[in-house]
Amino acid sequence: MANGWTGGQYSAYRVVLAATLVTQFGVTGWIFAVPLALGVADRPAAVVCAAYLAIVATTANSPVGHLLAAAVVALHSASPGRPYGSWGARKRADPGSGWWLPARVHLAARGLLALTVVLVAAGTIESPGALWLPLALLAFDPAWIPAKREGAPVRLFYDGECGLCHGAVRFLLAEDRDGQGFRFAPLASESFARAAPAEVRAALPDSLVLALQDGTLLLRSDAVLESAERLGGLWRIGARAARLLPRAWRDRVYDAIARNRKRFVRRPSENCPVVSAELRARFE
Repeated sequence: MANGWTGGQYSAYRVVLAATLVTQFGVTGWIFAVPLALGVADRPAAVVCAAYLAIVATTANSPVGHLLAAAVVALHSASPGRPYGSWGARKRADPGSGWWLPARVHLAARGLLALTVVLVAAGTIESPGALWLPLALLAFDPAWIPAKREGAPVRLFYDGECGLCHGAVRFLLAEDRDGQGFRFAPLASESFARAAPAEVRAALPDSLVLALQDGTLLLRSDAVLESAERLGGLWRIGARAARLLPRAWRDRVYDAIARNRKRFVRRPSENCPVVSAELRARFE
């Protein structure tokens, strides 16, 4: 059974799981949370963590919480390694690399969630507290929140001399699962010159510009949130939540990051990110 989990969304889940371990188990949680959050030797760490929690459960006053945490962490050890957003996925030519969450892991998370709900409702066990969040999140299917699509792909124009902008492009390449959501071109390209007259281009920011199918140009935070909505899943949920904030506030944050982007992120050697030949077809 297919599901909508992508590498980037799973990496976000991995951070939530790591934070939950810290919340539930303090210093001990930190030992296992760091490799989980970074995606460095995270699956071996998950195996050791699950075993440790299972052993501790034999002497704990409330063993159910430890056993449930062990089961949730064990599910991570059964997932494929190096999803987008993990340390091992840095700089690879295909950012997404065809990562997928096995159906057995997803179904196991749903079964574990259902069992926990039944046992809590029956009064057999106490509520697992913060563990509800990673458990419910992994049982969720991002495919339930479809990507926003309106015909042809939208075009994202980006600063080819900005490492952070290259990172944004790689993120979209990784998370645009079917490859039909976006096309890309540098702001200095002929494609952008055709999309906007010179007088319009002169007034635009020099970071990211999103061109919709009808020719509308979205700027600053609107461009970021529209892009996230066109990925679907958790990204669309996050974008819809962020739209509750006033645009002026969102743009202020965007502008602050844009002003300093070249100070903290190294300038790339080429205008286009280093990607595989197949992904090159998405650039204009």
